[in-house]
Amino acid sequence: MDKIFPLFIVLIPFVLYFFVILKRKYKFKKVALLLGAKYINEGFFKNERIEGDDFVVSTVKVGGGRSSSFFTRISLKCLDIKDNLLLKTSFFEKFPDWKYAKTLGKSEERVFITTVLLDRYIEVNDEQKKLLVEVFSKSECNKENIFRELKANKIDQVIISPGGLEIRFRGVMQNGERMRRTIELLRTICNSFVSCASLFKEF
Repeated sequence: MDKIFPLFIVLIPFVLYFFVILKRKYKFKKVALLLGAKYINEGFFKNERIEGDDFVVSTVKVGGGRSSSFFTRISLKCLDIKDNLLLKTSFFEKFPDWKYAKTLGKSEERVFITTVLLDRYIEVNDEQKKLLVEVFSKSECNKENIFRELKANKIDQVIISPGGLEIRFRGVMQNGERMRRTIELLRTICNSFVSCASLFKEF
């Protein structure tokens, strides 16, 4: 008995972790049903994934060991998008607030005795500004409603990249209704980009 008790104490964290994973996977299966999507089982210790006709919900682990963390990524296909943009929620508060709109570009960084070009978000150019104003001035893409939805769902930013839109949440998000509203918001934004497709070109 004296030998069994220490072993029991050691096993408690593993048993608890096992049940946490089971509970999380069960909730994700329920969310998949709510979204009319498919739960993808990639293995017991793998991250969760839900696939719909035009969207994917997945959990992503960053780092390892005790310093690891998770975020939940919701991505939506939007083939008419050709550019890399990042829009902070504050961009819509006093639209257009260009301090909160960025594009992926190059910037020079000094490394020892040389200078290198690194990928990073920089200010949007005039053509991108014109495009963003056009997109978010569409009646179906009401910027006031977008701002309210972003705030209500505690979304910090929208990532726009060639072929799609993406929103990330800290931690493992299991609120099906919040996911549904986020997907609908991304669809609204995508539809407005599609209607402005003729304005796109490679920047």
